[in-house]
Amino acid sequence: MDALRGIRVLVTGATGFLGTRVVDQLGAQGADVHAINGRDVNAVARLAKAVDPQRVIHLAGFTDIGRSWTHADECFAANVGATVALLDAVRFTACERFVFASTADVYGDAPVPFREDGPVNPLSPYAQSKRAAELSCLKEGAVVVRPFNSYGPGQPPNRVVADVILTALKGQDVQMRGGTPRREFNFGDDTAAGIVAAATVDGLGGEVLNLGCGRDISIRELAELILGLMGDPVKAVFGVLDDRPVEVPVVVAATEKARRLLGWSPSRSLEEGLVETISWYRAQALKVDGR
Repeated sequence: MDALRGIRVLVTGATGFLGTRVVDQLGAQGADVHAINGRDVNAVARLAKAVDPQRVIHLAGFTDIGRSWTHADECFAANVGATVALLDAVRFTACERFVFASTADVYGDAPVPFREDGPVNPLSPYAQSKRAAELSCLKEGAVVVRPFNSYGPGQPPNRVVADVILTALKGQDVQMRGGTPRREFNFGDDTAAGIVAAATVDGLGGEVLNLGCGRDISIRELAELILGLMGDPVKAVFGVLDDRPVEVPVVVAATEKARRLLGWSPSRSLEEGLVETISWYRAQALKVDGR
């Protein structure tokens, strides 16, 4: 695929879990990638003007949903203020496509499956800030992608897939909440491919696109699946941790629009992705042990 060969692409949040994958895939397609991490508005704006990008993929932002309840000002500054500043910075550059990574959390407790043309009800300050940034982006003709839960090698340990695997590798039982909420999980490389496609496909100005698989699973079933794939070395103990104060019961994507406009859908099943992720974490554990 040569659509991005030689194209100048600015990627913010480039060292994050999805950002590293986006940068790798852009590089594999021959793009001229200019990557930046962090939320320094002035630094990002300066780089944007210096690079004169033809594409912008904006992944950087405040991502800690729980912390957003007590740091809403910081959250809005990072997710809204910085996004607006970046839009302003590239307004008079060569930028032909601005892709903003929002979140499935903007749907809140809307009816499932979540549809791009359906209602949104962002519940947390994090989700509210992402929704406000979406509106600014759409006003400028940008493309908004709403990734659903991603997982894979190298994900921070405070995410459920990584947490279950790492806890099991330590030989400890996995202490969890009730496990009843249902979520969908997408392999990180697949989500990154959807983001890159959103920066590549012609004629997408002003579109909102879900990046998800449309298959939901309860957190209990997920934990049991992971442990089963690992050979059941420990148990998952449910109901030990307190439930979150605000918990949406089901999060699952309508996937038709991304398939139709991007020609994209996840390439790995959940089981395939989990096997790959477990193998990666096992290899890392062996390195740490010096074996």
